[in-house]
Amino acid sequence: MRDGVRVVLAGPPNAGKSTLLNALVGRDAAIVSDIAGTTPRPDRSAGRDWRHRLSFTDTAGLRDETSDAIEAIGIDRAHARWRRRTSS
Repeated sequence: MRDGVRVVLAGPPNAGKSTLLNALVGRDAAIVSDIAGTTPRPDRSAGRDWRHRLSFTDTAGLRDETSDAIEAIGIDRAHARWRRRTSS
C-alpha cells in the first residue's frame, strides 16, 4: 500500500475505458473518440489520491484481429500489462 494500487482498465474497443479514466482522475487524461484504436499504447496512466494512491492505466481495446499495425502493438501491450497485473 505504500507504493499505491495500480488499476488496469482493459476491455473491448469503445467500451468506455478512456471515459472512465477521465472520470476517475477528474481531468482529460485520455483522448476520447468514437474511433476504435484511439488509445494505441497502454502507457497512458493518471493518478488519483483518495485514501491511498491509485494509479490507473488506460489500455488499447482488446480484440482478436486488427488491420492497423500500431493498434496491434497496443493490443499486445495491453494483454501483457493485464497479465502482469493479474499474476501479481
